[in-house]
Amino acid sequence: MEEKQNIPKLVAFQLFDTVTSKQTGLPMQGQVHGVLTGLGYSNVINQGRPCKRWDDLYPDWKNKPVIFVIFKVPQKPVSIEEIQANIHCEREQAKQLFDDMKPSLAAYYPVDDLEIVETAQEELTRLKLEEEQKNKEEK
Repeated sequence: MEEKQNIPKLVAFQLFDTVTSKQTGLPMQGQVHGVLTGLGYSNVINQGRPCKRWDDLYPDWKNKPVIFVIFKVPQKPVSIEEIQANIHCEREQAKQLFDDMKPSLAAYYPVDDLEIVETAQEELTRLKLEEEQKNKEEK
């Protein structure tokens, strides 16, 4: 009988965990809705465009998962500093590009840039308790 190998867990997050970014993008909270490989993100989603800020902060990000996050309300997924670093422009040009950018409901983040605010299970428990409290108050 063949022994099962322990496969290392690549991502510390589960679907629907609420996460926040630590250093990239703007301060945000969103839910995990998917995972890609770093190379997959770089080659397909980002189409080989530079990710200078990610490279500077997380040099090995292409060898790790990239997390797809959906926000509760639309927001701009990158900061002026990221725009400036990625396209090597002056701050005024980066600010103009940022101002012209439309808010989005989703963004990708390197796995090392995220931390859990509330796990999906914790959220379910919290929502259930809130519903029970609401039902008690209505009686």
